[in-house]
Amino acid sequence: MYMLCKEVRYGLVLLVAGMIGGCGKAPSTKLAPLEPPPETRVAHEVTETDGGEGDDTVTGGVVTPSLRVPTFVKDVSCRECHEEQFADWLGSDHERAMDHATAETVLGDFNDATFSQFEEHWRFFIEAGTYKVGYRSGDDAEQVYPVEYTFGVRPLQQYLVPFPGGRYQCVPVAWDVIEKRWYHLYPDEPMREGDPIHWTGRLQNWNYMCAECHSTNVQKGFDNDTNTFKTTFSDINVGCQACHGPGSEHAAWAESKKVSANGQGSSAPSFPRTWESRTRQGSSKTKLDPRVRGDDGLLLDSRSDGASRKSSPYNDHGLVVDFKAGDGAYQVDQCARCHSRRAPAQAEDSHARAFLDNFQLSTLQETLYFPDGQIQDEVYVYGSFVQSRMYHAGIRCTDCHDPHNARLLASDNSLCVRCHQEFPPLEFPTVL
Repeated sequence: MYMLCKEVRYGLVLLVAGMIGGCGKAPSTKLAPLEPPPETRVAHEVTETDGGEGDDTVTGGVVTPSLRVPTFVKDVSCRECHEEQFADWLGSDHERAMDHATAETVLGDFNDATFSQFEEHWRFFIEAGTYKVGYRSGDDAEQVYPVEYTFGVRPLQQYLVPFPGGRYQCVPVAWDVIEKRWYHLYPDEPMREGDPIHWTGRLQNWNYMCAECHSTNVQKGFDNDTNTFKTTFSDINVGCQACHGPGSEHAAWAESKKVSANGQGSSAPSFPRTWESRTRQGSSKTKLDPRVRGDDGLLLDSRSDGASRKSSPYNDHGLVVDFKAGDGAYQVDQCARCHSRRAPAQAEDSHARAFLDNFQLSTLQETLYFPDGQIQDEVYVYGSFVQSRMYHAGIRCTDCHDPHNARLLASDNSLCVRCHQEFPPLEFPTVL
C-alpha cells in the first residue's frame, strides 16, 4: 500500500499505490524546484548496501560479532532457519513493495499506451528493452524518462523515474491492477510545474516522502550543501528486518548454534556490553536507555507504555525487536512505524525505541477524522485503531493478519466471529 503524500490547500492527501503506508508532514528543509532531465538515462544514485554486516570471528567455538551495534544483514540469510516464514513472505505486498522494473515486475500496459488529462499527456512504451514514460505538457516537446523501479503491487502500481541530484520521482499516472487501466491519481484539478504537489515537485519525491516504508534500512543521504540525495537501503523491499530490527547479532547467535551442533564449543555467543547505560530524567522510575545491552547480553528496551523492562530470554537470541516478549501494544507499535500518519521525531529511527520516541503521531484533526471518530482521510490505521475497544482489549495486528504475508486470516465474517461470539476466546474476555 504505499501512499505518495501531498500537501494541498485542504490538508495532506495521500495516494494509495501498494501496501505500505506511513508518510508524514514535510520537513522544513526546502528543496529547489526540479527540472525534467533530457532523454538520457540519469546516473543511478540509489545504492543497495551490504546491510552493514561485519566479519564475525570464531574464538573457542564462540561466534562473536565484530560490530558492537546490531546491524542489518541481507534478508536472504534468514531463509535457512526460517524457511516457512520466508516462503509466506515471498509474493506478499511487503516483498513486492518496491522492485527493479523488469518484465516480471511491471504490471502496467507499456505497449505504447497513452493517457491524457487537462493539458498533460503521457505515453508508456518499451524501447531497447527499457520501460519508458513520455511526458508532454501542452504544446511542449515530449520528455522521456526511463522507468527504473516499480512501486507497490496492488490495488495499483506506480513507477519511479530518475531525476538529477539522486532524486526519484513517482509518475502520477498509475496502473489499476484490478481494472487493468491507467488513471491519474489527481483527477480533480490540474497541477502546474513548480507546485510542490506537481509530480516533479518535492512532495512527489521518493527519497524524501516514500522510501523509508517501501524498503529496509533506508538512509536518505540528503546533502544540504549540494541539495542532492545519495539514498541507500539494505534490501529494496520490506523484508524481515524492517519489522524485526537489524539482525546481525541474531545471525551470529544462529551461527553459534551450528558451531555447537558440530561439537566445536559453546551453544551461544557472548554478547558484549555495547552501549553505556544512561538514565532518563523526569520520571518516578529510573528508565534505561532502550538501546543499552546489559552485562548478560539481553537488550534493555522500552515497552509501549513507556516503562522500561529487561527483555525476555528470547532476546538472548540477539533479537532487537522481541515480539514474543511484548504485549499487544508492543506489536502494534512496531507495525505503526509505517502503518500510521506520522512525522519523524528523530533523525535516527531505532527499532529498539518506543514508537512515540521515534515519531510524532498525527492527532485528531478535522481533516483526518469525522466528528464521531471515523476515518475521513488516509491515517494508515494506527491512529484510529488505538482509539478502538479492540486495541484496549489487547487485540493486535496478527489476531487478524498473517504476520508474514499480511493477508487476513479469513475472508468473510468468520474472521470477526472468531472473537465476536457468545463465548469469546479466553484471552479476550472483554472484547464483546
